[in-house]
Amino acid sequence: MTVAAWREEREERRGFALAAAARPSSAVFRAWRFAGTPLADVALDALGAAGPGPTRWALAVPEVAEGPAQTRRVHDRAVELTSEAPELTLAASVAMLDWAGREIEDRERRAWMHGWTADPAVDAAAAGAWAGLFQGRGWAVRSAVEELWLGPAQKAFAAVLAARDVPRDVQRRVLGDLREAFFYRLVGGEPQGWVEVAVRVLETAAPVEGPASTLSPGGRELAGRCLATRAAWGRTVAGVWTERPDVGARALETAALLADLGSFERLLDLHTALRLLETSPETPAEAWRVVAQNRGKARGRLRALVARETPWLPALLALDALGARSAAAIARFAWSWAWQELAVDFPFDPDRPVTPPCDALPADFVPLDEAGRAPLATWVLLVVLKGRDLHLERWVATGGTGDRDSTWARLMKDLPPGLAYPAVRHALAELLPELLAAHRPVLERLAALPGGRTLKTDTTALLAPGWHPDVPFPRAGFPTFVAHAGSFLGRRREDER
Repeated sequence: MTVAAWREEREERRGFALAAAARPSSAVFRAWRFAGTPLADVALDALGAAGPGPTRWALAVPEVAEGPAQTRRVHDRAVELTSEAPELTLAASVAMLDWAGREIEDRERRAWMHGWTADPAVDAAAAGAWAGLFQGRGWAVRSAVEELWLGPAQKAFAAVLAARDVPRDVQRRVLGDLREAFFYRLVGGEPQGWVEVAVRVLETAAPVEGPASTLSPGGRELAGRCLATRAAWGRTVAGVWTERPDVGARALETAALLADLGSFERLLDLHTALRLLETSPETPAEAWRVVAQNRGKARGRLRALVARETPWLPALLALDALGARSAAAIARFAWSWAWQELAVDFPFDPDRPVTPPCDALPADFVPLDEAGRAPLATWVLLVVLKGRDLHLERWVATGGTGDRDSTWARLMKDLPPGLAYPAVRHALAELLPELLAAHRPVLERLAALPGGRTLKTDTTALLAPGWHPDVPFPRAGFPTFVAHAGSFLGRRREDER
């Protein structure tokens, strides 16, 4: 793109944001897949009901009148937008949504449409390997599977090990163990590892609609129930089906909606836009973090649902450049697998799935309401302060921590009474990434405290104002809180590199 074209596009976006803020309509969502559908009305209502929006956003506004003889230039960078100019804060919200919708289209959809190079020999070998796996003849195609896909898996593991600065001798041991465990992981577990990889191959055609298009009616019904009973997704679904106060009825309506081609992307776009309006990110980096978290979690749950069903071999074999797509899918699978193994010191358990299972909730399951979710943010912060955030992530993912840690046991007792463990895990499966991200500012301030005799007073002054009364406030251990905050932040920065 030339400089002149960039400036022209910038001015077009600026003009669009200001005009849309002056007369809000469903056209605000022009960059989103739900534009032109009834879902746009849900998003427009949310925009009208939202707060003042982000106070900082890159919005080019040539001049803003401030009186007969005064003007203020608002530059094309992140600028402070105060209550003195409410029309600019709404324009900033529109600009943020327009930017995010375009970025999703480019990064999450168009980027998957290119780069697959066909190789007749490799594609035929990959098709034969997949046919053998689907037909239950895994051992007959073992040599082909390892020849095709062990290399990409080793590269993904090596990248994770290097990112974590794992010692060289440990890296060699892990990569050696991977060579032994690779095929057993693909044919073991429930679902089997090759099924998890096959779903990722379908994602290369379209990261959401590729897998979603293969769901059976039963799979769509389970997807509708899953969405309707989750915390943030439950609010999205309730906003769509306002005339259906019952969760079960909303789940059935959602399942029926998902039968239409493209509906999952439209609904996911709506959910993402609503989450952006709720969180009001201040910068493009923060906005993309919200997008990545919500789309990533939704894709993971969809992947788990599709992995429960395997009648989609024809859809997989119909893809062009099957060899290149399969190698890329193996690399993404192995990357997730490597991080999972790293957390538990590489036991290479063939029965533990890489994709967290999406089990059907019991018919009498009652998710946490707003009052039940309210203390969770404070409890999660307490878990981080006690240095058990990795235990928390394992517990949310698997229902256990893999050890008998006494500190973790005490933290579980600090959960407010009346909150059932399954309901807490169910809520945190969706909320945990956002809660941890929201705690980063206070943890950074905590980690920067100088220590000394005033540490307890300083820590209390920092934490007490936002502490939920249903979670016991700690009375000791303040120096370790500072150390654990620093460790948590260090791990997060490494993960973001």
